Order: sequence, then C-alpha cells, then structure tokens
Amino acid sequence: MGIYFIVNPIAGKGQTARLAQEFERILQERGIKYKIVFTEYPGHAAKLAAEIDDKEFSKVVSVGGDGTLNEILNGLNIEKFSLGIIPAGTGNDLIKSVDIPSNVMVAFEVVLSGEKRSIDIGYIQNKRFINVAGFGFDVEVLRETEKLKKIVKGKVAYVLGVIKAIISFKPVKLHISIDGIEYKREAMVCAIGNGQYFGGGMKILPKAELDDGLYDICIIKKLPKPVLLYHFPKVFKGTHLEIPWVEYLKGKNVKILTQEPVLVNFDGEVSQQEVPDFNIIKNGLNILVPKKSGTTLVIERQF
Repeated sequence: MGIYFIVNPIAGKGQTARLAQEFERILQERGIKYKIVFTEYPGHAAKLAAEIDDKEFSKVVSVGGDGTLNEILNGLNIEKFSLGIIPAGTGNDLIKSVDIPSNVMVAFEVVLSGEKRSIDIGYIQNKRFINVAGFGFDVEVLRETEKLKKIVKGKVAYVLGVIKAIISFKPVKLHISIDGIEYKREAMVCAIGNGQYFGGGMKILPKAELDDGLYDICIIKKLPKPVLLYHFPKVFKGTHLEIPWVEYLKGKNVKILTQEPVLVNFDGEVSQQEVPDFNIIKNGLNILVPKKSGTTLVIERQF
C-alpha cells in the first residue's frame, strides 16, 4: 500500500515544492509507492482527501500548516487511512502534543517508519475538529499579531499585538453546558480542545490528553486588564492554572452560547461566528507518530 501526500504549495513561504522533490527522491530510492499532489485553491485539500482510493493507499500525509491539516481531516475517510503530519506551514500546534518533530525531514521519516497512535476526534456540529478551539483575548492577540507581522517581526509584533488587543477587547458573556451541568461566566478567554497547544504555541490546555475521550475546557474569567497583561505570558508555559481567575473543566458533550458572534480559532482557522456544540469520539483517528524505541534520535543524525 502506498502513501498519498497532499502538499500546500504556499505553505512554508513556498518551500514545500522543493521539499516535495526531496521526498520524491527518497521515496524512489527506497521503492515506496507514493503520490504527491499539490493543492490549487482553498478547500482543495478536503476534495483531494475525499477521493483517495483506499485500495491503493493506506497513509495520507498533510504537508502544510494547521489549515491544510484541518481540510484533509474533514475530507478523509478516517476509518480507512492513517494520517501523517509534516509541519511545513504556520501554527502546527498539534505536533507538540504528539511528539511529531518540527524538522520537516525528520517528520517525513516518521511518516515512513513511525507507528500508529489512536487519538480522539472532535466534532463541531458536522465538522471534524482535532486540536483546540478558542475565543476571547488570546485570539484577538493572535489576529493582531498576524497583521503586525507584515510590518514588524518577532517579539515586537507580539508585544504590539497584545497592546492593541487589550485596548479594544471586551469580556464575553457565556452560557456553558458540560455534560448537562450549566455554567454562566463572563470570560476573557475560553478554550476547548483535545490537544494542549493552540495559537502558535500557547499551552492553553496543559492537562489535555488526546486519548481520554474528553474535552478540556479552560476559562479565564473577567479580571482587570492590567492583571491580565501581567499573567498572560503564563499561557505559553501552561502555568496559568495557578491564577485565581482560571477555571479548568473536562467533559464529553459541551455546548457554549454567547450573546453575539465572536472571533473563534478552530484548529488555526480564525473566523467570526457563533460558538457551536462540541462532541468527541474516543480513539476515532489514527495518526503516525515516532516509535517509542527512539527512532527519532537515529533519524536526526541522518539529516
């Protein structure tokens, strides 16, 4: 059985075409059956994934960022394929929770020689969801930072993004139902997910496990903005749970209502919308991860 690569040519500042050539060289040298296809428009990855013949291929690989991965996840027949991830784009937050290397060539070797791991798969209404959805101050910071990166770079963009977000942000009034238990909160941040990281490295759900059949929910309740600014960097290290304004919950079936549409980050895709219902299927997806025997260390020496 072969490996089907879906490559986003825009990801990685256009470097994925060169990577695909290197992948092809190695695959041919090793006599591995493969197909490499480039996406041509938004939504194309989902269409390609839906058309893959399971009699020819057993592995489907995302070569891009979080957006490409999410498209493939929503097009693929997940019962028939194992999903590989080569982090060649922006975000790539899921890999931090499953120990997939950030080095693309090492991640490529994981696709070839790694092992399967079953993880939970979430559903947001009818859309599949693999990592974290969040809304509130942190998403506003992410949006402002991404806009500023076109002008300034690195930590300067982040600091300015925080300043811009704190000036305009207003707490969100929430009505939350978790497995039938009702909560009403006024929140600065609300995140729900399966993985630990989102937003390009925020460890918002540090207790999350990918195979426990439960969502983790983190709510940072309304607090003075100077206090939020002081504590916000803790989100990147996952040490924010010690803050008195933080509430951390778990549940299988989650409903969140807001008084008006909010800016939501679903697996790296930011859009303005109402927050829908969340459901989770335990061990519903097989992904390719490094073997526990230390394969990754050997691979890193080869490249």
